[in-house]
Amino acid sequence: MMKRMIIAGLKGGEGATTVTANLANALERLNQQTLSVDCTKMNLLRLHFSTPIQNTQGWAVNVMNNTAFYKAAYESPEGVAFFPFGELTVEETNQFKTSKKNVFNTLTNELTPLGGNDCWQLVLLDDFIENKEIYLSLLDSSDIICLVLTPDPSHYNLLHNKVFSRESFFYQKEYRIKTKFLVNQFHPEAVVSCDFLMVLQQELHDYLLPVILHYDVAIVESLANLTSLSIYAPQSQSSHDFQALAYWCLSYFSPENHPSSSL
Repeated sequence: MMKRMIIAGLKGGEGATTVTANLANALERLNQQTLSVDCTKMNLLRLHFSTPIQNTQGWAVNVMNNTAFYKAAYESPEGVAFFPFGELTVEETNQFKTSKKNVFNTLTNELTPLGGNDCWQLVLLDDFIENKEIYLSLLDSSDIICLVLTPDPSHYNLLHNKVFSRESFFYQKEYRIKTKFLVNQFHPEAVVSCDFLMVLQQELHDYLLPVILHYDVAIVESLANLTSLSIYAPQSQSSHDFQALAYWCLSYFSPENHPSSSL
């Protein structure tokens, strides 16, 4: 069956784009068909897939202009299919702001038939907490919602003031049962990072993914060289971390965990 995974940060800067790109590459290395979609206005996912920086094409303009959605697709040198968000003019940006919900409803419909039964769809969302009502169609159609956070005071504060508030989507059962939190940019040498990781493990329990992604300068270096982490630094800590995350994804959707699936 197709697996749709929503990946989002809580406030920006957590590395959700990096997670999306490197998880897609790690799944491809396990012979899994993947399709990544950048829904962030920064339009940075394409750089992780070796797209020239001057290439500004993307899916958002196609959807707003009712043109062929599939024409915005690209493929990385590693074989990952992806849809960049694209660069918008001022006029297009205003159009996007006023029609956001319709745009994402259309996106959900366009993505559903793509990729076949065994495809992984990784959808990267922007400003998740503020715009979750706009993303409802994607959230409803998702199999798992992965919220990326870093083990620090600001994210801990956001968890309690936004995610764990009674008005939050997290208190709706249909979303809570498929929400997972992923710790990124963990610094094992920093006391504060270790302390907040321990607090998150105690408070989030089964909602926290067992895979911890470490901070690694190899990620920045691979991006600067417009190549994937798995090619630039295959023996790095982060490369091993993302491979472990890919294995967890396969395990999570295994027949033992989802006996009713066709996998």
